[in-house]
Amino acid sequence: MALPVRADMGGALLMRASGEIVFVHSNQEWTATSEYSDVTDPQLISVAYTACELRYPKLNELLPDGFGL
Repeated sequence: MALPVRADMGGALLMRASGEIVFVHSNQEWTATSEYSDVTDPQLISVAYTACELRYPKLNELLPDGFGL
């Protein structure tokens, strides 16, 4: 269970309610059993949080300190 915040040809970055970011590769069907990987790269995490604040401004209060409009 995660909210898509950014996607491109390679896959999608999703944010869980905990703030954790996961990546789903585009080389598979998008289903509840799709394989994903946890994102640990600080740059990708920042990209995901920035995309979230722009796409879903009402969720800004859920983002970690330092993010939010």
